Amino acid sequence: MNLKRCAKIVPLLVVSSLLIVSLASSAMAKTVVEWWTLASFFVTEAEQAWITQWEAEFEKNNPDIDLEIRAMPGGTAGLNEAIALGIATGTAPDIAYMPINTVGRWTHGGILGGFAEPLNRYLETWPYRQQMLASLLDAATIDGNVIALPYMMWPNCEVYNLNITETSGVALPNNWDEQLAAMRKLTRVDGAGVIEQYGYQGPVSASYFFYLLGRVMEQQGVKLIEPGATQGFINNDAGRQAMYYIAELYRTGMPDKYGMRWPAINSNKVASFFGDGQSANVHNLTETGVRPAFRGFVGPQGGTDVIWFNGGAHYILSTSKNKDAAWRVLADFTTPSNLLNYYVNQPRQQPVFTSLINHRSIVSRPYSSELLQLFTLPIVSYGPVHALLTEIATPVGEILKPAGLGDAPIESALIEGERLMNQILADNMIRQ
Repeated sequence: MNLKRCAKIVPLLVVSSLLIVSLASSAMAKTVVEWWTLASFFVTEAEQAWITQWEAEFEKNNPDIDLEIRAMPGGTAGLNEAIALGIATGTAPDIAYMPINTVGRWTHGGILGGFAEPLNRYLETWPYRQQMLASLLDAATIDGNVIALPYMMWPNCEVYNLNITETSGVALPNNWDEQLAAMRKLTRVDGAGVIEQYGYQGPVSASYFFYLLGRVMEQQGVKLIEPGATQGFINNDAGRQAMYYIAELYRTGMPDKYGMRWPAINSNKVASFFGDGQSANVHNLTETGVRPAFRGFVGPQGGTDVIWFNGGAHYILSTSKNKDAAWRVLADFTTPSNLLNYYVNQPRQQPVFTSLINHRSIVSRPYSSELLQLFTLPIVSYGPVHALLTEIATPVGEILKPAGLGDAPIESALIEGERLMNQILADNMIRQ
C-alpha cells in the first residue's frame, strides 16, 4: 500500500465527514423566537397547562422554530421596562404582550415609539381577519398601520344591583341627570352618619380619574388628547362639564370617598358600581346573591352611552431578526379553534372572533353573554390612545382626583392639570 496516498485519503474522509455533520447540523438548526408576556398571563393552573401543551404542539408542527415563552414580573410596567432595556441592549424579544389601551406608546415617540412592526403585510393573507371584531383591530391601528394582534378582550361598564334598584322602584338611568337622581335616592345614611347603602362605588386611583375625565369629555364629542399630539386640552367647557358631573356622582353616590369595596358590594349594600369585565370579583357575583345588570356608561343625554374596552394583544418588535417566524407563531396562536380552548381555560376573557361569540362554550360561562352584548354600544379605549398615556395619567390624575372627590376647586384643578400634562408632553415627545 502506498502510505503517502493513504495519507491523502484520510484527510479527505475527515473533511467529508465534517461536511456531512455540518450539513446535518444546519438542517437541524432552529430559529429561536422569544415571546415575553406578563407573569400574570397564567391566571389558572388549567391555563398554564394549556399554554404549555399548545407550545409543545406548535414546536412539533414547526420543527424549524424553537419557541421560548418568558413570563416577566412587575405587571405591565415591569414588562415595558424589561422590553425597553432589551431594546437598548440588543436582547429584546421577537414577540411581546401588550394591553390594547397602551398601543400608542409603541408608535408615537416616547421611549418605545417606533419599535412595533406593522402587521399589514401579514394580515393581507391572514384567513381570520374578517372574523375579528373590527373595533378591536381599529384599536390596534394607528396611522393606517395595524401594530398588534388582539387575542382577548373585556368590557368595562356599569353594574347595577337589581335587588336594590327594583326594591327601591328606581329605573335604570338613561342620562347623567337620571343617574345622579338615582344615586341620591339610593344612597342612605343613618342619623349617626353611618352609610347604610351606597348609590354608587367607583375606583379612586389617580390614573382612573384621568381616564374617567377623558371618557366623559369624549361623550361630549371632545377628545382630551389625540394620538401623537404634543398638547392635550382639559381646561375647556367639556372638561368643566365632565368634572362637575364626576364630582357630583362621587359626592352623592359614595360620600365617604373610599372607592370600591367588594364586601359591601357582595352584601347587597351598593346599588351600582364600576365593573371590570375581567375581574374575578365580577365573575364571582354568582355566589353572592347579587343580581347584576350590565349597562353602558350613560352620557349627558340619551344615545350617548358607551362602554370602555380593554384587552390583550401581541406585537412583533421591529428589532426582531425573525419577524416571519414570529408571525407564524402569532398566526398559529390566534385562530378561532385555538383561542376557544384558551377561553375555556381562562373564563374571564372574552373572544375576539365573531364566530365564537355565540359558541356554546362561551355563552355557558357566567355573564359572558351579558358582557358581550355590551359591544352593540359604541366602544372607547380605556384611557386616551397616546404614546405617553402612562407618563401623564397618574401625575395629572393626582391633581384631578381631589377635585373629583370634592376636596379641591374644579377650575384650578383643570388649569393645573392641563399645564402639567403639556409640560410632560413637551419634556418627553422630544425623544421622537
